[in-house]
Amino acid sequence: MEEYPTDRDVALKSSLRWLKAKVKDDKCEGLWRIHDQLYDLSKFKHPGGNSWIELTKGTDITEPFETMHVQDIPQALLEKYRVRPADGPRRYRYTFREDGFYKTLKRKVKPILKRSGTDSSFQTKLIQDMLAFCFLFFFLALCKFPNLGLSILTGLCLGMCSSCAHNFFHQADYKSWRRFYFDLSFLSHRDWRVSHAISHHLYTNSLSDIEVSAVEPFIYFLPREKSFVQRNISHFYVYVFNFLGFPIEFVKRVFFVLSGEQELLIENLLPVLQLAILLFFNDLHTSFSVWFLYHCTAGFWLISTSVTTTHHHPQLYHAGDVPREDTDWGLHQLDTVRDVEKKNLAVVLTTFGDHLLHHLFPSVDHSKLPQLYPALYETCKEFKETYPFKSVPDMVLGMHKRISNTESKSFVRENKSNNLIK
Repeated sequence: MEEYPTDRDVALKSSLRWLKAKVKDDKCEGLWRIHDQLYDLSKFKHPGGNSWIELTKGTDITEPFETMHVQDIPQALLEKYRVRPADGPRRYRYTFREDGFYKTLKRKVKPILKRSGTDSSFQTKLIQDMLAFCFLFFFLALCKFPNLGLSILTGLCLGMCSSCAHNFFHQADYKSWRRFYFDLSFLSHRDWRVSHAISHHLYTNSLSDIEVSAVEPFIYFLPREKSFVQRNISHFYVYVFNFLGFPIEFVKRVFFVLSGEQELLIENLLPVLQLAILLFFNDLHTSFSVWFLYHCTAGFWLISTSVTTTHHHPQLYHAGDVPREDTDWGLHQLDTVRDVEKKNLAVVLTTFGDHLLHHLFPSVDHSKLPQLYPALYETCKEFKETYPFKSVPDMVLGMHKRISNTESKSFVRENKSNNLIK
């Protein structure tokens, strides 16, 4: 049974509040836990950037340790920072056995990525830079010619730019300055590193997934007792949430900064700078209206493409369902992620494509993921699993079925050949 996280139902949720609650629950005494050992990484110079170490202090980092590093970290290096065995078992059910699904897949993937590398390709960088350029071009046009159509077009460019930038904040700091494109929107890439990379990616559709709990109690994706409004009316206002999601997060961050709970990062001022530029050319009402509209449009694009076509379908596990007996982390991802087939890299980058492989190997650039499908399918065949792709209509309809669902579903495999949840 999954333990109920501290402060999961607090009224005002944030990435940093989630982290503080995780520190309480993980009981690592200010250290970093990996499997059943505690380490002091305070003096470790992390190649991916010290922000990853600072953010995770006092928590169990088994999942990010195993999944963010495609090539294994030498045990001798890790041993230098070991303090002592941890007290008690881990509170997370996921395992990484050498003969399990994930480690088997990882062994197949290592030589492929050793040859190709994991860094962003020229094409990935070009797509990201062109999306940022398009946003800036239409934004400047909007300053001079403020209107509804141009506001929506600017917002769509910003939404696609933000979706693409999400690819970069999973990567090492020194080679992913493009992650700051994400901060052109009302969101913060630092906060999303927590809510998305550390919470959602590692504990997908579980009680510890803040992207599930963030919309509660207004929208419940988990199977549980639901009110008439939650079962029926939320089908309509879920899209209102998608539209207003970005400004809601922006207002919450302003509140946390002003209350002293959260520090102000320099990149947080980028949306404010946009408003200031608009005010230079236009009156207050016009400037605020177009500024608000294009940020809402950006949010609608990013949230809709990420929520409706990736994780919420009746065939996908959610906390409250009966999980499979095998606790392998890779199998959990197989049970909680679905893909819509997308061949074009630009479409993949702007609509959260190749999503299962991205969850399994988050630090690998999206341009390098397609070459891993043969290894994935080979591993699935070896473990008698399947990974069927879905259509967009099927995923959207499935999301609405999940919203209405109140019954727990069993994901226990009756036998090894019965591997497809009906």
